[in-house]
Amino acid sequence: MIKIAIIPARGGSKSIKNKNIKKIKNIPLFVYSIRTAIKSNVFDYIIVSSDSKNILNISKKFKKIICVKRPKKLSSDFAKTKDVILHTLKFLNLRKIYPDLIYTLEPTSPLRSISTIKKSIKALTKNSIYDSLISVVKTYSVFGQIYKNKYFRYFKKNIKRRRQDRKPIYKETGTIWGTRVKYLQKNKKLIGGKIFPLIVSKEEDLDINSYEDLSLFSKIV
Repeated sequence: MIKIAIIPARGGSKSIKNKNIKKIKNIPLFVYSIRTAIKSNVFDYIIVSSDSKNILNISKKFKKIICVKRPKKLSSDFAKTKDVILHTLKFLNLRKIYPDLIYTLEPTSPLRSISTIKKSIKALTKNSIYDSLISVVKTYSVFGQIYKNKYFRYFKKNIKRRRQDRKPIYKETGTIWGTRVKYLQKNKKLIGGKIFPLIVSKEEDLDINSYEDLSLFSKIV
């Protein structure tokens, strides 16, 4: 069974200019995902997909990395990760590489652990009933929405005032996604069908989308 990791690291970003190559402790943000993927030693291939020459040139310094030049139409703010993965899959197929499992490692989730990667591999290799995998984090928080300056609670029938009386709910994270290639090719979806929920730590849930997030990450690493 061929297992690959794809790190989709485009050059542009709305929230933080050149976010994926921002240096934290003198290391570009996306490189943290490369290093963890290599150290996990569970992938047959590790691919970086980018429209940025700078990102691709940095990636080439790592012997185990395959670089895929992404077209402009898949590099905008509106481009879907699913289409980026399908483009990468086509690139690999042309080179006679036919993966069975694809794991998406977003560079904005640099705190994913090797342990989490290995658990995600085991989940889909040992459980053939699952079509995909998504990371989730447990929370006891109460969520709601503000509309016309009024607050509306979600799940208001089940809310307990005391935290210890509440049942946990789970929030999706961008830490890691896993997809069977057969499911992706048939349904054109990364996540769907029978989904395996991989619970990750609150630390791994960090999704860097602001300068505050970058500052927090720099204090952790």
